Amino acid sequence: MLLRRALQHPTSPTPNPHPPACICCVQVEGSPEARELAVLAINVTLQQRNGGKIEVDFQKLEDREDVSTFDVPVQTVGFLLGAQGKTLRSLENEFRVFMFFDNDKQRPGSYGMCKRLYVI
Repeated sequence: MLLRRALQHPTSPTPNPHPPACICCVQVEGSPEARELAVLAINVTLQQRNGGKIEVDFQKLEDREDVSTFDVPVQTVGFLLGAQGKTLRSLENEFRVFMFFDNDKQRPGSYGMCKRLYVI
């Protein structure tokens, strides 16, 4: 995902022949729905980078038709993430989605306590 790489390495060159005046700026294009999801993904990514706490209304996310959720047993979260999140990022790239966990809340599930995985 080009956007994720650009956010991880903001000083690296981008393929944009007309870069924005500010290296911290991102231009988002597409339908209003696509732009809204892109801004959500950018905000979550930046929040994860700056301390890891995600400040979003998770209930609003769960109510959206374009967001899927999965309750992942706590003991398997590391397996899904992989070393330094590489497995999760690989799945994101393969299926062209953005995924993140609500790390602040655990909920009971069929196989013990779970963390909720959000897929947009």
